[in-house]
Amino acid sequence: SINEKQLAAELGGTQADELGISKLERYLEQRQLPKRANCVAFLRDLQDLRSSGVAHRKGRKYDKVSARFGVGGKDLRKVFEDILSQAADLMIALSDLLPADKS
Repeated sequence: SINEKQLAAELGGTQADELGISKLERYLEQRQLPKRANCVAFLRDLQDLRSSGVAHRKGRKYDKVSARFGVGGKDLRKVFEDILSQAADLMIALSDLLPADKS
């Protein structure tokens, strides 16, 4: 989950209709994270996959987003491996925004 309260504090407030991933997107823009568009697209796709597949009945939205992850075209273990790899890359990119450990 995204700590929206902390993001809002870092951003100096948020816009009225700005929610989770949108707040993070604006934060990443301010911090000029390289490839931030890819990071945000991955998070939106992952959220859509969760929302349309696991949490709710599957339908057209699930079919569309699952195809972006390769479901149906690849072995599900490979799909999962790819998702984990993208998530790890995202965590590495985000870790570059953290202050250096001074201990």
